[in-house]
Amino acid sequence: MAYRFVEGSAEAFHTRGTEFAFDGTLPFSMATWFNKDALNDTQTLMSFADPGSTTQQINLRLDTTNAVAANAPGGTAFSSTVIPTSGSWHHALGVWATSTSRSAYLNGGGKGTNTDSATSSGMTRIRLGVSADSTPFGFWDGMLAECAIWDVEITDDEALILATGVCPLFVRPENLVLYTPLIRAVRFPIDLMGGLILNDNGTPTVDDHPRIIYPSRRHIITPSVAAIVGNPYYYYASQ
Repeated sequence: MAYRFVEGSAEAFHTRGTEFAFDGTLPFSMATWFNKDALNDTQTLMSFADPGSTTQQINLRLDTTNAVAANAPGGTAFSSTVIPTSGSWHHALGVWATSTSRSAYLNGGGKGTNTDSATSSGMTRIRLGVSADSTPFGFWDGMLAECAIWDVEITDDEALILATGVCPLFVRPENLVLYTPLIRAVRFPIDLMGGLILNDNGTPTVDDHPRIIYPSRRHIITPSVAAIVGNPYYYYASQ
């Protein structure tokens, strides 16, 4: 089951303090499936930021133009060509390749790029459904699922593969630094790769999940020990 967030109730998930080990060194990529209740409103899908700053943040969001936006301080790439519809599942991907190259994709296509110089530092917090800086903004209104971060630049071909409904564990699994399917009605979602527990803001509820192709029983998954111990997702993903 995916999680549903209500903007008016300020619902979101987040890591605690500075426990996320990845420091945001470029390149990296963020992706998620989303189902929005209403369009034409800037809202945040995933965010990676310095929790003590209002400017040091990387955001994957949906813009007022209904484009996927891959944002960094000083520059934003917007997806083009394809437009999402409310009440349906769509795939969003942001790729931050260098300080002067970032890209945004919607459903594996509509690639938009930006080459403005944009750098960030001190990023230690992940939030799902709102910005991760010191003054949260853009609370999500709708559903999120299959949130993932890689410490590499996802390619155009891989963007298409992910948008077909393939689990992130099939795409550069050795470079996944965070993956939370948001598939179980557990109290707190868990990151399969590092074992991080995502705390909630408000009380997001469960809803229907998008169709995803997961690893079969014979597919070998090797997350960290911390991710396996006490992790209700690990049993599911290894079946």
